Amino acid sequence: MADNSNFNDVLDAAMTRMNHCYQQVPTHFWADRTAFTHRFDNLRQMAGRSVSPPLTPAQAQQAVVHELSTAKRTALYLGVPWCIQTCSFCDLAYSRSPRAEEKREYIEVILQELDTYNAAGLASTPAGSIYFGGGTPSILDNDLLAAFVDGTLQRSHLADNAVITLEASPATLTDSKLKLLSSRINRMSLGVQSTDTALRQREGRILPREKLLARVATTLEYFDLVNTDVLYGMPGQSLESVFLTLKDLVDLGVPSITFYRNELFPGTKSFQLARQQPWATVSEHKAREMYFLGKTYLESCDYHESPLGWFVKHKKTEAITSWETMIERWSTVVPYFGLGMGAFSTAANYWVQNNESLSGWMERVRGGQLPLASGSLFDDKERFMVTLMRYIRVFSRVKRDYLLTQSGSTRFAVERLIHTWLEMGLAMHEDEWLVFTEAGCSLIHWLIDDLAHAFVDGAVNTEIKIAALNI
Repeated sequence: MADNSNFNDVLDAAMTRMNHCYQQVPTHFWADRTAFTHRFDNLRQMAGRSVSPPLTPAQAQQAVVHELSTAKRTALYLGVPWCIQTCSFCDLAYSRSPRAEEKREYIEVILQELDTYNAAGLASTPAGSIYFGGGTPSILDNDLLAAFVDGTLQRSHLADNAVITLEASPATLTDSKLKLLSSRINRMSLGVQSTDTALRQREGRILPREKLLARVATTLEYFDLVNTDVLYGMPGQSLESVFLTLKDLVDLGVPSITFYRNELFPGTKSFQLARQQPWATVSEHKAREMYFLGKTYLESCDYHESPLGWFVKHKKTEAITSWETMIERWSTVVPYFGLGMGAFSTAANYWVQNNESLSGWMERVRGGQLPLASGSLFDDKERFMVTLMRYIRVFSRVKRDYLLTQSGSTRFAVERLIHTWLEMGLAMHEDEWLVFTEAGCSLIHWLIDDLAHAFVDGAVNTEIKIAALNI
């Protein structure tokens, strides 16, 4: 593309691309696919409808301890539940800023939770990734932020080349915090969402565009690895607004951009607004326009997407080796342990969640227990899907006969689903492989959910049934 800054040229190219991708997708496919039902986390979706009885706290702890006894590598998440202001789309953070003593108490308890995990076996297992998230840890003052990061690192067995990430709000990320973090972590993730000042104000973001971009630029001076989150599908957000946000970040040289769809969660301001007066991009089809606009522009600027929605400046390639080698690599699901109020943990065998009450979480940790409240233990088919979900999102392909053999009693439903994907142009045959097309990759979260329904319990959603009858 000759001129990357020309919005109209990029838009025309993106709409042509999208229309070509979806030319075989019937209207009814989009009927019940909206921001209310879209969920990036396919694993959590599957756990929510698992047929197995919910785990009790004791059973959840038993599952985690067993995982710790066998894991060869781990990933850790430590969540701080506060933001300086709650965004209209967020259901994760408290809306108020706590008192200093409340923050100190929380950090003391989350480090105590890490001690409990270490006593249960975590101490002997290397962590390839540590993610300080939230909320936003950057809400902590300098001394407490340093104590939080240092306390975690001192208690952790880090793998070689471990990635240590801190999620931050540009509004609370000062120069002094950047300086102290630069000697402790190696990756920053900034919640930008949009650089449109008017939209940011409506959504509860504090910094206007100029100050926001200055903060991102300063972060880039301290860190080579910087990611910025950009959200599309927000109320009042235009295609041009999405384009200009991405252009702002590209012009700064941000090396990594996660470009993801607005999801509507009960209890948020956006959810209530969408119930009363839905805007155009609540519809999945309209939201795809924004996705293709962003994808087309970022790729024209030499960003490479993998997996869906994560664009990295320098393309990273991985040779496709044998099917057996890839399955072996991806069947070893690295267990992910979430610490903090309401955090969740996942592995090949389960999904579990911490107590969502601050007092309940603290009480269990202080009692020397893991603060697990509930969860799901996966059966054989669900465990297979955990591996397959991760594999498909990165490699966008699966061996058809292998999938059908593994499906067992639900083979008919899986066959009908595959047939429908082929008819809609969402997948194609390539020798023995079922390969997702660009259209299929752009809808991969929906397709994974449909596959989990078909593979695990033989269910096929209404749109798929209609399509199958019309074949």
